[in-house]
Formats: sequence, structure tokens, C-alpha cells
Amino acid sequence: TTNSPASTGPTTSTPPAAGTVVPEQTRERKVGDPGEKHAEDAFNHDDHSIPFGPDVQRRFPLSAHVSTPQDPNAYKLSSNVDLVLLDVSVKDTSGGFVSGLAKDQFKIFDNGKPVDIRYFESGDIPVSLGLVVDSSGSMRAKRSDVVTAALAFVTASNPNDQLFVVGFNDRPRMGLPADMPFTDDRGKLRDALLRIPAEGRTAMNDALQTGLEHLKKGKYYKKALVLISDGGDNASELHNEELYRLIQESQATIYTIGIYDDDDKDKNPGVLKRIAALTGGEVFLP
Repeated sequence: TTNSPASTGPTTSTPPAAGTVVPEQTRERKVGDPGEKHAEDAFNHDDHSIPFGPDVQRRFPLSAHVSTPQDPNAYKLSSNVDLVLLDVSVKDTSGGFVSGLAKDQFKIFDNGKPVDIRYFESGDIPVSLGLVVDSSGSMRAKRSDVVTAALAFVTASNPNDQLFVVGFNDRPRMGLPADMPFTDDRGKLRDALLRIPAEGRTAMNDALQTGLEHLKKGKYYKKALVLISDGGDNASELHNEELYRLIQESQATIYTIGIYDDDDKDKNPGVLKRIAALTGGEVFLP
């Protein structure tokens, strides 16, 4: 079976069965037909087998040693499709979430022009998700609150979520073992949250960059980070504007939870709000 560039469907050919009468012209060959010698040998063999016709022989050379040059004008197919993922939450006037909405209740515009919605999915679907947790010295007194917040989130999440932990102080560190990129085991996640001591300075931007990179290994198309911090940063190599660019280039939704005291000199709720807003996530300031 073959598909030629000009054909509209597969072309098939079956050799005649032994004993079938074949018109004389079927045995005619043009000089230079691929596999000509092999075909003649087959025809002259004692079993009187019948060779393919010349048109079939040219398409399907009998010799394994005959190579066909590549046609520079052969038909080629390529595609380049940009699919933009929009993670949407809808609230009513009292701030409660609205569920049960359908595809035809949404409209998307790009620079004022309507855009087709190719795929629509609603509900609690599994995600690849990272917990990015502040373990700097400024969070030492709030350590129990931070771990409680993270565990509360994990407990309420979809049981099929892919989860990982990035703890950070002077630098970011992965909470799970090196051979365990993700887990849905709540006990292992708790251990990961407690593994990194609360000490040192704060490299929040570097930790978010680490989380975004690790998310690329996740199997689910919906990806998210949950940042638990006071929003301060005094140790990162990555500057704020560079971080914002990385966030915008990613397809991750980032939710931020600000845990700090009113008189906390390291707090920066403005950064927490901007990070969440850039990705369509939300900021929570309990």
C-alpha cells in the first residue's frame, strides 16, 4: 500500500495467483526498470511464476538493493499551533465561587476580536502543583502557621494531584527525595515541609523560578504553584522584573498566601498580589 502526493487515497496491488492468465504486455519491461533482472529471473524460473507488471514494479521494486532517491518536491506536512490556556474562576457578588457554567456562557476577545474556544473543561481536575514555602529566619516564629497552611491546602486538594515542595531560605531546596519528583502521599509531603529548618535569609524569587522549572516535568496540562511567604526577598539572584517575565511566559497559575505580622519589616504584600495577578491566581492575606 502506498500514498503518492497526487493520489487521494491508498493504492493497493496484489500479484496474480499461480495459474492466472496474464496479458502479454504485462511481461513487457522498459530498459532501466528497478529490479528488472530479478523480475526476469523470477519469470524464467522453473516454477513459471508470473512477475509484477512494470507500473507495479516501479512502485514496489522487487530488489532489496534498489534505492529510490528522495524527491525534493515530495509533499510535506507541518503544523504550528498556538494553544493558549486560560484558567478562569468566576465569583458572584458576595465573593462565592460559581460552578456549573458551560462553554457557551464564555466569550474570549483578543484585541477586540472574538476568538474561538477550542476546548472547555470545568470542575475539579487533577493538577501538577508545587508548594513553595518560606523557611527563612523571619518565618521562624510563624513556622507552625506555615506548615498548617500548606497541609490544609494539601488535605483539601484533589487526591490525584501531582505535588512537590520547594522550601527556601538562603537558597531554594527541593523537599522530596531526589528520586521522587512528585507525590500524592500526604505523609511524605508533611515530611518535606518540615525537612528544611527556618533560618537564614530569603531567596523567594529563586525559589519561584525553581518551582516553575520543576512544573515542566508534571504530566498534567494544568499547572500551579502555591507560594506561602511574607513576600520579602533579600537573597535571590533573580530580580523582580526577571521573575515577572518568567511568570508571564509560563502557563502556571500562582496562588500566594501571605503570612506575616503587621509590624513585620520583611513583609511585602504588594509583590504577593502582583505575582498572583500576573497568572490569574489569587492572593490570600489571612
